[in-house]
Amino acid sequence: MPNKATYMDKEQKQSLKDSVIKRLEEAGFVFGKTDATTFILKIESINVEDTEVIYIQLGLAEEVLTPRPGKIHTFAFTYLANDFIDSDEPIKDTLESVDFLMSEFLEAYKDDNE
Repeated sequence: MPNKATYMDKEQKQSLKDSVIKRLEEAGFVFGKTDATTFILKIESINVEDTEVIYIQLGLAEEVLTPRPGKIHTFAFTYLANDFIDSDEPIKDTLESVDFLMSEFLEAYKDDNE
């Protein structure tokens, strides 16, 4: 989970990572197995005139079979969402954004796999 948020300390980053992993496990994701599924949560930020400008990206990349002639296997993003925030309360707003993006992702993942 690349996290280049300068406003978060190591413990806050770890807490966020733990909560994301917990939600994924509750949704049926399994960690520690060798497979081609990769989940990303990327957070980047820059401070502009006492306001934190934050970019959050959440995605799932998987091995897929293309519909092209020859049925080529490739690695591709099958889900990708992002949020762009300017914030005076970056920790609070980041947690709310990640919660929203995770909820949207888990709902879409559930629908796609029913």
